[in-house]
Amino acid sequence: MLLYFMENFLNGRITHTLLWTLIHSLWQGIITALIAALLITTTKKLTSIVRYRLLGCVLIGFLIISITTFCYEINLPLNDNTTVQLTIHNSGYYATHTLAGNQFNSISEAFYTYNSIKII
Repeated sequence: MLLYFMENFLNGRITHTLLWTLIHSLWQGIITALIAALLITTTKKLTSIVRYRLLGCVLIGFLIISITTFCYEINLPLNDNTTVQLTIHNSGYYATHTLAGNQFNSISEAFYTYNSIKII
């Protein structure tokens, strides 16, 4: 099960996307921390419940921005130097096909196109 997960979900494109999401989350986290610091300093007269909820909204905003960054990065067009290797398991048989990045606009398009092919 772990091998199947590593072969099909942790391919180069997913790893590349996670890496860029992590890199982008660094500067996004800094901006989020600055917003949180601004909220803490400007809302000292408000009750702690209101401040807690505002900071919770900032945290949820950071999570939404990180998820949006991941979705944006995963759907970027593949460049000509990228190859995608798809492996389909069917009744004990394995079929592997390598696709050039310039054949498809995104990894999801490559997967769904190749996944629709039936192996006999």
